[in-house]
Amino acid sequence: MTKRICYNNHVSVLALLILSGLSGAQDRIDEDADKVKKPCQKLHFIRKARDALSGTLQNAKDATARLVSEAKIFTLAACTAADAATARAYIFLAALATERAKKAHIDAEKSRKLLAQPMAVFQRREGQIEAVLAAQPDTITFPTAPTPGSTQAAQMGSATGKKCDITFKATSTAVPTCMDSDRNKEAIEKTAAKIKTLIKVKLTPDVAFSGGTFKISIAASGTVNDIDQPANTDNDACATTSSGTPNTKAGANHALGILSVQREQTDYTAEETDVVPEVGANDGRCKKDETASTSLHVTQKQMAHAICKWQEATAVAAAEVSGQKIQDLSEQSDAQQLAQLVLTGEIKDDLTDAAKKKLVIDILGDKEKTINDRFLTPLQNKKPSFKVGNKQNDQDIMSLARSPDYANALAFCAYKKQVEAPVSPMQEAQAGGKTADCKATKEDDCTVDKHCEYKDGKCKLKEEVKADNNGKTTNTTGNNSFVIHKVVPLLLAFFIL
Repeated sequence: MTKRICYNNHVSVLALLILSGLSGAQDRIDEDADKVKKPCQKLHFIRKARDALSGTLQNAKDATARLVSEAKIFTLAACTAADAATARAYIFLAALATERAKKAHIDAEKSRKLLAQPMAVFQRREGQIEAVLAAQPDTITFPTAPTPGSTQAAQMGSATGKKCDITFKATSTAVPTCMDSDRNKEAIEKTAAKIKTLIKVKLTPDVAFSGGTFKISIAASGTVNDIDQPANTDNDACATTSSGTPNTKAGANHALGILSVQREQTDYTAEETDVVPEVGANDGRCKKDETASTSLHVTQKQMAHAICKWQEATAVAAAEVSGQKIQDLSEQSDAQQLAQLVLTGEIKDDLTDAAKKKLVIDILGDKEKTINDRFLTPLQNKKPSFKVGNKQNDQDIMSLARSPDYANALAFCAYKKQVEAPVSPMQEAQAGGKTADCKATKEDDCTVDKHCEYKDGKCKLKEEVKADNNGKTTNTTGNNSFVIHKVVPLLLAFFIL
């Protein structure tokens, strides 16, 4: 079962992540996953899997940023709209983009926190596998001359024995290139890409990280007691002639040296491990390794648990507004809810689906057009006229949304609207959120409110304020107020995240 974030059957998910439908009933490992066996292959798998996850999270962040940009465009467009209906449509779109950006941001942040522990486990595992590869020498060299002597020779059971100190250096395969010729490289990358659906994986056994064992082959010839000189051309042996002078190990009468150095086990058979346990889950659908805290390395069980928790992460982003058809948008629940608020001021549960769709279309118009065609394309050549210092704005609304001058454009638009629609006395009272009831009984108290006057021994509402409100002394914070009608829509952009 897959979980999708939907708006009335409209899927708006960048990454569909498997959540609770994975089951231990699958008894066969994925064909591609079965090929991820050797340490170098595991290293490549981990790196590609981390890239895939990082890409998913980045896509969610990018989508959030695009929604924020859309909201800014719509907000500025609402302010500069030529008529009330167009302004209303842009305000609606700004609110919708803002809401989706907020949800996408919350989801992405939640996933980022959830994935912190699995990511840390993967990074540790990557370093451990690199260490395993580094401990598999391809070439052994002997960089310095050996040092013969008799110190501690008695430990070998002979007081007359000799020893030969030999230094060797192991050179390992360069980790970044170990996959270059692997014929299973494509299968490994496919496995990483579908990590969120894996039920079983093959993991390097814990013994591979325990230090391992090395096999050193040594050889001696002649009389050991007579070996008291380093070989004269070889750093891997002490060798002398019968007369006691240095010689090559091949031509010596008496020699002691190293024939080979190698790790006893240079490869480890990966073990099939359940990502989602059939039984014993102790962390949701996953199973923690209770012994992990006592281990210096990431255990198989700990790695399986990290993959399992990885699969539970939700890195989703709501659909962008601009690319959608108005018809499709009208079927989405978040758009329907905001449309009710814009047109009726409330959300009713008893509206039919058809009525909800109609509200969205009533606001946006032609249902066959996309938001981009109907509302964004006309903005491409619309340049708000304002100055910053002596510099005249030369950017259109679309560009201003991504510009440092966006706030200036929005502030100037608010100023222009205010100039074009002078505030009446009643609107001024409304903007202050006052109730001009003029109920004071004393003249000094009455005139504290500039909308009141003391006349004929009574505190009354001024005539010009009455006229502006059709003679009614009602609460002046109603829904016709200048603040709500003119200013609040301009502030929508600042509520984004």
